[in-house]
Amino acid sequence: MIGSSGSTGSLQQPVNAGLTSAPDSCSGLMAEKTPPANSPAFGPERHSRVSGDNPLACANALKTRTQLREVTMKILSLTAAGLLALTPAAAAQTATPPPLPTWLKLSASSGHPGEKVSLTVACEGEASPVTTKALRITAPLDRNAEGHQPWAFFGESVVAAVAPGTYPVSVRCAGKALSVRFTVLAAKSRPGQVKVLPHGAPRTGDGSAA
Repeated sequence: MIGSSGSTGSLQQPVNAGLTSAPDSCSGLMAEKTPPANSPAFGPERHSRVSGDNPLACANALKTRTQLREVTMKILSLTAAGLLALTPAAAAQTATPPPLPTWLKLSASSGHPGEKVSLTVACEGEASPVTTKALRITAPLDRNAEGHQPWAFFGESVVAAVAPGTYPVSVRCAGKALSVRFTVLAAKSRPGQVKVLPHGAPRTGDGSAA
């Protein structure tokens, strides 16, 4: 208890030291409760409550002291365990997540002029316009209007009427260049279309003898 000048110094000691030094018998508790002769806070009546003349009060006081010590030790143990358990979680929350990968994908790797080709760009930052001779952009790159896949851009295009061959398709994500290859195939002949030969071109028969 606090009240005597002799108890002030003991409060400055570590908690564990105070707990382990608690009295474990009525005789020790009586010695601890004995006040100075000139202390008005602890008169003869107060001291007699834990004296040898009152064994029940002594036993109850000792039991209360023991229970308090056990509860305090459990609280300290749980607090220390909780701090240790929270340390990895706190470190995980403060760690910077790795950046998402960036890429450019086409719905097809080749096509005939006029065919549709969809574009998808994985990019958390800003994406530049698509540059290519193989595709004619019909819907520029943009985020999904409903918020789906917010890390990506989507666009639409058609295969351009250019000479057959393989062309690069490029875009920049936050300054980083992304590129894929697209092959333009020869234009499809329309049904019933007659092939016109240039003037002066050699004419060949069907292979039958005249």
